[in-house]
Amino acid sequence: MPEYKNIKFEFADGVARIIFNRPPLNVLNIEMMREINQSLEGLIGERNLRLIVFSAEHKAFSAGV
Repeated sequence: MPEYKNIKFEFADGVARIIFNRPPLNVLNIEMMREINQSLEGLIGERNLRLIVFSAEHKAFSAGV
């Protein structure tokens, strides 16, 4: 599984979790959006996938772009 700088990615028991981790407000930037896209592309064809959960650490889910 790739290492990411701005997100955390977990996949277990059919649940993929994409956790925004860019303090302090999880403001999206190009690098973070690429990481999100890369993690989603990695799930293509995953037969056990049942759910994708987006969540965040720090003060805000996302303060935008």
